[in-house]
Amino acid sequence: MITREWIDLFRVLHGAYNTLVALAFLYQGWLGLKIRKAEKSGDTKDFGVIKRHRGNGPVLVLLGILGYLAGATLIYIDKGHFSSIASITSWGCLSSSSWQPHSLSPGRSKAPFLPGEPHISC
Repeated sequence: MITREWIDLFRVLHGAYNTLVALAFLYQGWLGLKIRKAEKSGDTKDFGVIKRHRGNGPVLVLLGILGYLAGATLIYIDKGHFSSIASITSWGCLSSSSWQPHSLSPGRSKAPFLPGEPHISC
């Protein structure tokens, strides 16, 4: 059995990890707004920003899902079941399932594909 001190330490580490992932999501959203603003105003596209936005998105989704699974594992180890914190469990399931389709849809952006970037044509 894992001692209480270790569980408390893992909780703090889990919170710090999820905070960093949330900040990375905010950065990702800022990049998306920058791209959208350039598209609407008709300015030249900054392909460096587009490449960072497209490259970071799927990685951040996986990191978010990993953080949720780590939190669910901590709850299970600590309490013995998942239903102890129903709101967090439902929020995690909802957010984990909604991130994946958004990041894997290549046709959402109107920006052209970058040279050498893999893409799916339908």
